[in-house]
Amino acid sequence: MKTLFKPYSRQLIFSGAFILALLFHCDSHCSQIEISGQITIEKQAFAECPLIVQPQKHEITTDSDGIYHVYLQKGWSGKIVPLLKGFRFFPGFYQYINMQLDLVDQNYETTRLPDDYIYPPQILGPTTGETWEKLNFQIVPSGLKYFYIWSDQQDGEWGSDRETHFWRYPGYYCVRVLAKDDTGRQSDWSNCHLLQIHEDIPGNLPPTKPTVFGAEQGITGIEYSFYANSSDPEECTPLTYQFKTDDCFSDWQLSNTWRHSFDKPGAFIVQAQAKDHLGALSNRSDFHTIHIELAHAPEMPKLILSQYYVIPGLSITARARSIDQDEDHYADRIQYQFDFGDNSQSEWIRSKDQWAYADHSWYTVGTYCVKVVARDDSGLISPVSECREIEVKLPNHPPSIPTITGPEVGYTHTEYTFVVNASDQDGDALEYLLEITTPTNNGVPDFEEIVYDWQESNIFHHAFDIAGTYMIKAAVQEKGTSHPDVLSLWHHILIHSELIVPEIRIQCPTPNYACNNRCNGRYASGESLKIVWKKSDDIDENRMQHVNLFYAIDDTAWIKMGESDTTSFDWDIPDDFLHDHVTIKIVADFAVGSAEVISEPVAFYDARIPDITLSSDSPSVYYMNDPIDIHWQITCAPGYDVKSARLEFHTAGSTRKTIAHLNQTQASEGSYTWIPDNCRYRTNSGQFNLYAICSNCQEYEVWSDTFSIQFQEDHSNPWQKTETAFEITPDPNYFQYLREPDVFVDYQNNIHFLVVYCKTSKGNDPNETQLYYRKKN
Repeated sequence: MKTLFKPYSRQLIFSGAFILALLFHCDSHCSQIEISGQITIEKQAFAECPLIVQPQKHEITTDSDGIYHVYLQKGWSGKIVPLLKGFRFFPGFYQYINMQLDLVDQNYETTRLPDDYIYPPQILGPTTGETWEKLNFQIVPSGLKYFYIWSDQQDGEWGSDRETHFWRYPGYYCVRVLAKDDTGRQSDWSNCHLLQIHEDIPGNLPPTKPTVFGAEQGITGIEYSFYANSSDPEECTPLTYQFKTDDCFSDWQLSNTWRHSFDKPGAFIVQAQAKDHLGALSNRSDFHTIHIELAHAPEMPKLILSQYYVIPGLSITARARSIDQDEDHYADRIQYQFDFGDNSQSEWIRSKDQWAYADHSWYTVGTYCVKVVARDDSGLISPVSECREIEVKLPNHPPSIPTITGPEVGYTHTEYTFVVNASDQDGDALEYLLEITTPTNNGVPDFEEIVYDWQESNIFHHAFDIAGTYMIKAAVQEKGTSHPDVLSLWHHILIHSELIVPEIRIQCPTPNYACNNRCNGRYASGESLKIVWKKSDDIDENRMQHVNLFYAIDDTAWIKMGESDTTSFDWDIPDDFLHDHVTIKIVADFAVGSAEVISEPVAFYDARIPDITLSSDSPSVYYMNDPIDIHWQITCAPGYDVKSARLEFHTAGSTRKTIAHLNQTQASEGSYTWIPDNCRYRTNSGQFNLYAICSNCQEYEVWSDTFSIQFQEDHSNPWQKTETAFEITPDPNYFQYLREPDVFVDYQNNIHFLVVYCKTSKGNDPNETQLYYRKKN
């Protein structure tokens, strides 16, 4: 009786057939092997389905459960092919080579074919040949038309069921055939008929048969190295190698090393072939067998977080480790992917010294579930780890230092309110405590200390029975926590036994004291009026705490203008605030009560500046001794007149002449005639300036456009040329400076030019004066 052990499984492909090898160990007394499997159709057992065992041509059938069993001698090679007309089997057959172990699960899936189905043809013919050798091929079944693909870059062609073909170059070729009947219906393509073409070179010996060695055991998904050794009798180098396992061929390569992975368990045969530089091929190597077991997925990873509480923006480190039954964790062949619970995952991170590490930050407050999964190099993935929760929250900040708001002066037997003000950056609920004591006398308080214990309200009420100075301190803490409390500074209150009546007085504005800009006893509209007040008593503790200000027009209702915590207030007066009877009221809060005072009536005037326009006869050129008519219009604020004006002539930005000082009447007339009768007024950059003052104490000035004043041309009285030519010879050793000439006309109408120039190193002091003139004929 056979003894069965743990099976190996592997599905292999060879020449278009599947080789599924689930191997069982058999003891040394076992001379037979058993191959078994199941045939199903639409996932149901397919009973009494025939199978052919080749080359023995032995037929077997499945039982009622679709199961078949085949018993063969050890070392058997061949095929097991299910054959039943009208059905297609997948795989088409299993092929076996040198079987030594039992096989199970050699299963087939079946589909029913249409009645007019044309079966894929089968190719009969050689599997080896030489270049230019004509090889014969036969197709079964016969009687149809066949389309051949020779895989040698020649076009396919239709032919009969017997064809001849040759190949020009050595190599491996896959021949496929398609069948077609007279109606045009076609079959599927046949399986690949693989053949090898050699090149026969006279006198060239092929390389020796390679020897293959390498890994003999392994697991799925891992690459293993195989090595081939061969030599060339002619000692020609280099040799190239091709490796083969099942139906997988490597490319021809100079390296004698090949790496390959297996994706399913089973026993696999690896062979190699060598080729010299002339293309001569060696025989294939003997079988090298490697047994592949099914790789195991890593176990559920163990996940550890560096901390389980973090503030937004700061990172933590997550580390993970998994155990792999295949011992991949020892070789760091495991990668890890972390899921941080915020819709983000890490890349696949390979372990180092069996552990994988990942840093991550969260930016939104909340609780997140961190998980990790492991994957070995075979691609097998572990179960997801357990969730590790991390809380992301803002840091706990202590409450702010509390402040005490309350009176600083008071009276006995009067209840006062003290408010403790504090905040918590985290929004935590707060509790408050208040302590009242007195200064000590040799370390002993004058009065017994009073403590109002912790409460949620920040408002405390207390009445003092004895006059004196008290010190009050508050404390605040987060409700329901063990965090230390925060203390305030001392708040002092002076308690009197007698009532003190506070008083204040207004210093400004007053009708008779010019503490602000005034005009004729009135205050300007459109400007800022500084209101100043002062308390009347000399008790320092009785200081003002807050002031409200009001005004009334013509003794009507009070209108609030603002508030102040000092002894002054800047009141911005509107432009149209024009009233003759305005009173101001100040209401001041003191530590012991409040006081108010009302000012005497004050008046306000329109302080808008005058509007001035300035024009003249000709805006561009005037002539000497010709009268110039200057016109203007001055418009003061409504209800006010122009008081005076000043008209000036300027040249090059400097004053040359004050033309006229105008009184109220002259300024109101709006015109003046001026004659430029001095040659000093000759200019190319002249301007008129008009400066005016209105009866509302507002002043303003305007400028005319720029103009020139020139001499009149008199062609009837030509002038002589200058008697002496005037020039300055350039001297490179000195700085030469020509001052502005001075021009005047004498009583005989002679024109004089007085010119001074300097010939010194600095050009400050004149050392030569020359006078030039010209006169009438």
